[in-house]
Amino acid sequence: MIDPSKPLSPHLQVYRLPMLALLSITNRITGVALAMAMVLFPFYLLAAAFNAECFTWMQTQLSAWYGQVFLFLCSIAFAYH
Repeated sequence: MIDPSKPLSPHLQVYRLPMLALLSITNRITGVALAMAMVLFPFYLLAAAFNAECFTWMQTQLSAWYGQVFLFLCSIAFAYH
């Protein structure tokens, strides 16, 4: 039975994280996202160095709308991190 004289911990929907905690979590998320995005960079360089068809395909993918969104999100994450 719950003792009404003892305080209860705040419910998850009521509790707000402090600003520094939110900034720390966001910094970690952007760091992981940038690390995963950097996997693409060596493939881009290898495509440029070895095969013109692969480089053209990579350029086509990065210039499409989803490639532009990806690059934009990477630049925002880099600027924040």
